[in-house]
Amino acid sequence: MKIETKFSIGDKVYRLFKDHVQTVIACTVCNDSKQVEIKGTMFKCPNCERGTNSWKLRWFVHTEPTTVGQVSVQAMLKTLHSSNYFDESEIQGDEGTSIEQYMLSATGIGSGTLWNHNDIFLTLKEAQDEAGRRNDVLIREEQERPT
Repeated sequence: MKIETKFSIGDKVYRLFKDHVQTVIACTVCNDSKQVEIKGTMFKCPNCERGTNSWKLRWFVHTEPTTVGQVSVQAMLKTLHSSNYFDESEIQGDEGTSIEQYMLSATGIGSGTLWNHNDIFLTLKEAQDEAGRRNDVLIREEQERPT
């Protein structure tokens, strides 16, 4: 089995990360005046008191490159014929599957964060394009969700 990785030790890469961003939702009860008038008396808007902020999950790019310091690959057989013993001739389907992860200088090598291969990129533009694509998917899902 030959194992090839997306990145090598020493490569400079850009990483994606998820975080929540706060968005302020305009109050439809008081038009953001924070007050409502009831029979000539002004009160604090009950809708604003509950809060008009929303937290949305979004993808971002660390714009400073970091260096690959460790490469980790787990290679696994895809499927085995059901038997009580292991025999390579019993393997069904393709060669297998793998999990490719990296440790980066910015988040610790040897002891730190494991980054999946699909969250790091060789160029800033590739990372920004992917973050934009992922955010488009999140926004589309939010819009399709019933309120």
